[in-house]
Amino acid sequence: MPPLALVQVNADVFMTCLSHALSTEREEVMGLLIGETGSYAHPVAKVSALLILNRVDKRKDRCEISSEQLVAATSYAETLARSSGRPLRVVGWYHSHPHITVWPSHVDLHTQQSWQAMESTFVGLIFSCFNSDAAHHGRIEATAFQTASDGGRLEVPMEVIPANCHRQSSLSALATLPSTFFQEEREEFRRAQMSCEGAPLIVVHNSAVYVVSFSSRVVNYILLQCRACCFIQPQRVTHDPIKFNVCRFIQLS
Repeated sequence: MPPLALVQVNADVFMTCLSHALSTEREEVMGLLIGETGSYAHPVAKVSALLILNRVDKRKDRCEISSEQLVAATSYAETLARSSGRPLRVVGWYHSHPHITVWPSHVDLHTQQSWQAMESTFVGLIFSCFNSDAAHHGRIEATAFQTASDGGRLEVPMEVIPANCHRQSSLSALATLPSTFFQEEREEFRRAQMSCEGAPLIVVHNSAVYVVSFSSRVVNYILLQCRACCFIQPQRVTHDPIKFNVCRFIQLS
């Protein structure tokens, strides 16, 4: 099958990905995209659901997917396929770029290439957050990409398909975010406690950092989700798809 010609993302899925990306500026976050791909001369990926993942490796410049998470995502896609009667499967992945450009890094391109080796239409979305332009206005960017045969970046046009409301799958994904925060922070706290060998002051310090870190992530998630809605609030109601290669949202005030 030839490379993708277009990615169509339902608006509720796009908003959920963006909300996840805005949940932290310390590290990259990620998830898997679920949908279907038509077997046309110019294939189109239609993304209708997502699965938010716990991060295996919490680093600012990269994120990874474990084999267990991929199995869980495949099982979830099969469940959605049975309930909807559509041939849904894992069709791509998304991740955030806090404080850096929207363009994929060499690590992103390598990861994408490994997915494409198994499925040529697999696609990656990137949400670049916590940046500002020359006028110091907040800026969010989003793009879709694949890895070209020479290892370079191949931009894929993306359409955001308007929706009147969040569907159940997207609402369920949003509802799991606080639980995901808790699990990630708890695991990091557990590793820190194991390495400190019970030293009282370090235990107290780690406990305080744990509470503050988790609390701030939940608060930031709520506030930044509200800001995200302001970024993309349209001036008029439209039922036409929004098509772009790189989508930029500017906060004017």
